[in-house]
Amino acid sequence: MTHCRKYKSDHHICFGCATAHFKEKVPEGKWDIRCPHMDGCQKGFEPRELARFLDAGMLAMLDKNIAKHVASSLQGVELVECPFCDFKAEVLAQIDMEEQATWTFNCQGCGKFSCRLCKEQWHMGNTCEEEKQRKQDEQNEEEGGDKDVLISRLRKEVEEAQTKALLKECHKCGMVFFKSTGCNHIKCMRPRCGGHQCYLCSKPLPEATAGQHFGKGCALFSYNDEELALAATQQAEASTIARILQQHPELTADDLKVKVSDAVKQDDTARAAGVLRPEVDFERAGNNPFQIEGEDPPQQDWGFDEWGRPIGVDQFGNPMVMNFGGQQGFGDQQGFFGGQGFGGGQGFGGGQGFGGGQQRFPGGGW
Repeated sequence: MTHCRKYKSDHHICFGCATAHFKEKVPEGKWDIRCPHMDGCQKGFEPRELARFLDAGMLAMLDKNIAKHVASSLQGVELVECPFCDFKAEVLAQIDMEEQATWTFNCQGCGKFSCRLCKEQWHMGNTCEEEKQRKQDEQNEEEGGDKDVLISRLRKEVEEAQTKALLKECHKCGMVFFKSTGCNHIKCMRPRCGGHQCYLCSKPLPEATAGQHFGKGCALFSYNDEELALAATQQAEASTIARILQQHPELTADDLKVKVSDAVKQDDTARAAGVLRPEVDFERAGNNPFQIEGEDPPQQDWGFDEWGRPIGVDQFGNPMVMNFGGQQGFGDQQGFFGGQGFGGGQGFGGGQGFGGGQQRFPGGGW
């Protein structure tokens, strides 16, 4: 038996009747369900009582109804649910039909984009009706339409699989990212996330002990990022083509492979051979890495030498090591402001460091 919230309630109800009462109201979206007693009692039920006779599914549905009510009671706010997972969030209720960005819901749970109007995957540039028609056209093509059109669409599917193979997802928030250089210890830059993970295996890493992961199967630095990316796209291409050929045995693998023009192939070959990477004349350019042989040096007064030290160019055009505050600074021979470093000492902080001594960082620099 259970009872309502009425003080010293004599409204005792059997579990069967109470359960039947809620199973009738909750699916209708009701949230504030009252006591079913015949005398018109307007009291509800304590949560601990509900847990005694409602199963987990019914309790979850009731919580959902309550959340929707709370959201709708806030002016201009709507509770939106992701159609691909259980995540939901409060967003501005107003939708501008002239501005597609207001139709979009970016799920923080799974990272997918959906349309708030039709509850389908986001369809940039198409209205809901246009997207529905596009899907219908694709279905008609598969059922006997133009073979060339079908191949074009399936080839695009292969391209999308290759692109997806290059992307990684944050294990914490689902944000998509891609690394072209740097170490394999990745930190998510999304606000309020900051998740750490390995770029190679995507394993979550505790921030304090992240370094212990590397050297045991995954390298901290990988110097073959381009080769790894190429292998990933080739594997994605092969697996996607194999899956499509099972569904369309009338096609061949050659039909589905992405075609690259001869001009693009020639550019890639030239780039690999170094033809499109002119050597830099560091001596003439003042060690400026942006100087291209055969062109005038860019208008830049300083750069870095091969040890990473800042350098400048004297009045004769010769490179010279700059001291940032010792002898040959930017300003009046004695540093930026005419002293012996930024603060009048022998370096940024008075030591033998970046500005005033002969060392780059050691000593008492900074």
